[in-house]
Amino acid sequence: MSRATGDNRLVVLAAEIQAADGRCRRNAEESAAAAIEAGRKLIEAKALLAHGAWGAWLQDHAGLSDRTARRYMQLARSGLEIGHVADIGIRRASEAAARRGQRCLPPRGYEAWAAEITRLLHLLPDAEQEQWLTAMRAYVETERHLPDELHAVLEMDGAGKPAVVVRQAATA
Repeated sequence: MSRATGDNRLVVLAAEIQAADGRCRRNAEESAAAAIEAGRKLIEAKALLAHGAWGAWLQDHAGLSDRTARRYMQLARSGLEIGHVADIGIRRASEAAARRGQRCLPPRGYEAWAAEITRLLHLLPDAEQEQWLTAMRAYVETERHLPDELHAVLEMDGAGKPAVVVRQAATA
């Protein structure tokens, strides 16, 4: 092979390597985004189910193992950026979130979380809202969603509808 042919081949190889790397990166980011989206939807579904119905619903309707569902939900709660999850992988990212006690949402993440809880709350008939709120309070306390310096409170919005708001905890 002549030097010119080798140089041309190196140019082609470099372009093919860059294209393959780009595809790999896009696929990793798409996988990370899909896992986080699935986790958000799983969290919503679990909150809507009666106590004790989660395992059967998960198997019969979502077709996921409990471990996979927990991993996706952990990622959704973690607040990790898609690029970070793509870099280290879904499994390692969910394990890192678990080690951090699921307290890695940035402050704007807490506000988005409260807004989403409020949105879901408003979808329920008024008669079911208090039951759902009781379940959500228990969920927040057991999942340690918020750091100690923050807490979620229920307030009435301007339209007289209940809204979940994240506030600084009172200091002693």
